[in-house]
Amino acid sequence: MRVGSIRRVGIAVSVAAVFAGAGACSGGSGGKDASPASSSQAAARPEAASGGAVEALQASWKKTSTAHSARVELSMASGAQEMAGTGKLAWGSGTTAEVSMKFTRGATAERMGKLGIEGIQARYLPDGFCMNMGPQFAAHTGGRHWVWYGYATLAKQSPYGAFMSDQMQTSTPEKTVQTLLASPDVHRVAEDTVRGVTATHYSGTVDIAKLAAGTTHLDQKTLDGLKAQLEKNGVTTESIDVWVGKDGLPVKKTERTHTARGEQTGTAYYSDYGLPVDVKAPPTADTVDFATLKKQTPAQT
Repeated sequence: MRVGSIRRVGIAVSVAAVFAGAGACSGGSGGKDASPASSSQAAARPEAASGGAVEALQASWKKTSTAHSARVELSMASGAQEMAGTGKLAWGSGTTAEVSMKFTRGATAERMGKLGIEGIQARYLPDGFCMNMGPQFAAHTGGRHWVWYGYATLAKQSPYGAFMSDQMQTSTPEKTVQTLLASPDVHRVAEDTVRGVTATHYSGTVDIAKLAAGTTHLDQKTLDGLKAQLEKNGVTTESIDVWVGKDGLPVKKTERTHTARGEQTGTAYYSDYGLPVDVKAPPTADTVDFATLKKQTPAQT
């Protein structure tokens, strides 16, 4: 494989974890059959501290769960690296999304710029996600533009792969509200205006280890591996803020995660609830599997 090809394959490998993070940008506790009336969640949010936030967020959770889709605009930052994107997100029978992403700052942004890769299209499906790396990448991969990352394959390589799959299923505004309801200190902050929309601001803090422990889509062995990895990375807490419009639907969320490597932040804006979303995997002839690329890429790249 030529140097140019190796470098482009290296980009595909290096951004995989970042896009996995984009998919897992917001987590949720409990399985997808969880109910707002769950006794365990009720115990975790005392009414005395909620100031009426619990009832309002329960109503928002119920309404958002039936909206099934929304347009999303997001941004993420971790250390010196930043990325932003826009797209469509759907939930209900498996989470799917189609997002155009661009690295705006950091080493990955610089590497992509040198290789002429201005941005990346990402598609998330229930069994994995894929990225369109552009024509220059395709020129070195037999004309294939897309890289496919199957969750099952990633799970075999690392406990994080299984967790990422579960987190993708809980990355919707519905699950963000659910996560906030799991916080013992959830509360109403104030009335606010978000891009011209009147909304109520709610806030709370969630212990990441407990959030992972409440996941129902992971077997115990995978869950134990994930918890060990979280502890190794020094993840401690996640602060979540959600702005809910008068119609009961979230219009904005922010997250701040503290880790041993520093602070990671994310912001998302939601609009156009209920819009049509039809995400399909790209043609097989235009796709190369991540596992194949990784075998062809020297470790040092």
